[in-house]
Amino acid sequence: MYRSFLLTILVIMPYLASSQNAEKMLRDAEKIFYEEDFAAARVKFEEVLEVAPEESKAKYHYLICHFLTDGRGAPMDELLELYGEHGRRDKFYNYWLGRIYFSNYDAQLAIRHFQLFLDSRATKSKEIVDETKRFFDDAKWLLDYLRNPDDYEIRLVQGVNSEQNDLSPVFFKDNDELLFLSSRFQPGNETDYHVFHSKYEAEAWGKPSEIPVLGSFEFWNANLEVVNEDGKLFVFNRKRGGRLFYSEQSNGEWIAPVEFDSHLSGVHVQSHFYINPKEDWIIFASNHGKAAKDFDLYQSRLDKTTGDWSEATPLAGDISSVFDELSPYLSSDEKSLYFSSNRKGFVGGFDVFVSTFDESTQSWSTPENMGFPINSPDNELNFKMNPNMEEGYFSSDRIHGMGGFDIYYFWEIEKVNIEGVITDADGQPLFNHQIKFHPSSYYDESFTSFTDANGKYGNEIISDEVFIVEIFNQDYKMVFDNSIQIKAGGGLATTLKQNFVVGGERSEDFLFLSNLEKDRHDEPVADYVISKGKDTMIADASQALGARRPVESEQAATSRKYPSVIRKLVRPNVYFENTRTYFSPDYQKLLDEVLSLLRENESLVIEVAGHTDNFGSQKINQVISQKRAELVRTHLINKGIAPNRIVARGYGDSRPMASNDQEIEGRELNRRVEFLVLAEGG
Repeated sequence: MYRSFLLTILVIMPYLASSQNAEKMLRDAEKIFYEEDFAAARVKFEEVLEVAPEESKAKYHYLICHFLTDGRGAPMDELLELYGEHGRRDKFYNYWLGRIYFSNYDAQLAIRHFQLFLDSRATKSKEIVDETKRFFDDAKWLLDYLRNPDDYEIRLVQGVNSEQNDLSPVFFKDNDELLFLSSRFQPGNETDYHVFHSKYEAEAWGKPSEIPVLGSFEFWNANLEVVNEDGKLFVFNRKRGGRLFYSEQSNGEWIAPVEFDSHLSGVHVQSHFYINPKEDWIIFASNHGKAAKDFDLYQSRLDKTTGDWSEATPLAGDISSVFDELSPYLSSDEKSLYFSSNRKGFVGGFDVFVSTFDESTQSWSTPENMGFPINSPDNELNFKMNPNMEEGYFSSDRIHGMGGFDIYYFWEIEKVNIEGVITDADGQPLFNHQIKFHPSSYYDESFTSFTDANGKYGNEIISDEVFIVEIFNQDYKMVFDNSIQIKAGGGLATTLKQNFVVGGERSEDFLFLSNLEKDRHDEPVADYVISKGKDTMIADASQALGARRPVESEQAATSRKYPSVIRKLVRPNVYFENTRTYFSPDYQKLLDEVLSLLRENESLVIEVAGHTDNFGSQKINQVISQKRAELVRTHLINKGIAPNRIVARGYGDSRPMASNDQEIEGRELNRRVEFLVLAEGG
């Protein structure tokens, strides 16, 4: 008896010790959590879960930390599933959801959950109520801000960004070489940035390589400027007396930087600087000698007669504020000044503002926020335009990037008007339903409007773009979700007329009108009818004109006739660059082999299966994979293969063939099109 009792004690003692240790670890983690150090708390909750994997409270708080830090923008299903177990007991549940949705740029859901928290009967301190009201007001402001995107479209620069910080993009040699600063070899080290460069070849940026001779930099002096007139690359080196240095190329290689002008030492130039092509005007951010320590923009001009630089003076006009002004940049005509600031009128951290020079007053105008999508609820720095003043690059740490700060490309876009009616399957208008058009190149942007009592909506959207369209009911539940293609130009003089039927039995593609076609039609050409989960078909406008209900496409009929795959066609895959939907000419021989097989066996029916890596949102990946598959299908059809013998299906990132943890032998293998057999004869 005693021996049995002793054995029982020996067995349960380690468990009791482990349990007590987990409880203490959980208390320590929660203390950090309620201090709102979410990154540190996330690590502590991970440690708890390693000891006690079934500790659901640790899992609940870990997920909150995750979605407020490195998990921003990720699917929240796992957290929402914990509502029954913890959300009902946690009076802060809606408060946390509001915070998470706000950080995901989903202002409408943030407003909803902040309101639910404020309306709850649970006891709340005055401090948390006041804080929630501030979040509520910020979310309302953000909602209006995001609903009205400015005239730019953006996308991540593929092949250049890393999982660490990438900053200060500049161009060299007719914009075919991109130089930037990165901490990619020093994860978590914000004091060691190095210069990298990438060359643009074959319609893509090449793999970046480091330029060691240019030295290292810290985050707050991580700034590059290029003067293309004489081929100089300027840097600021705080470690070498806080002066400007420049490098040039010799035999295609960058040489060690040398000091630009010793006469500048008395001007106290600091890291965020701009130097004009003539090298006689420097604008820079400085807090030198200021008690408040906020950064303002100063300028100094060169007297070419004496070789002296003028004393640093603030820019004339309403540029400086009690907040910080950083990253100055002048347009090529020197009439527009761009800079980043966290001043009044910003959306999140630092936003890009623009000011114009008034010749009559010799001063700069009141700065204006560049708007979304250039700016976001996070930080934007290093805004620079190409000489054509229509496109350029900047750095941002917004959600759905690759790492911390990433480099984005932007360009001016043309907009068209779109209007129509949203009804249910019985033809009844849907009142106060929200419709969102998300550009495929940047899902976080949306063009949004609401229906009136007659179900009518109207909005401006980007021309010539693939969109993900979402429709939400009055409870903000999605009732419509699919991708459509728009092909129309002509600017805002063009009005597209398009109806949507929610809950229909067929799936048809978007049909559009040009100005000429619009003049010939008083009503929309066709409705867009959808039942979620069915295939989307791309239709040509010339076939669609005059058709109220286009017939089912050959691809859809083939897809329904051959729903399952027999085997994979024994041929290599077609691979794609990141986010690209066109393939290299190198795959022409492979496609010729597939063509030969289809011609030799006329009963062979194939599926062209498109895939992506896991970079980007699931919805965008679905669109890209479908476009890849359709591109290859179209190529085969143009070579004489009957359309009813080829089905194009996109699978997004749901079927990886390699790990997505690395690019080489990983993500690069997942960006592919495969050939699958649906039917074959003898």
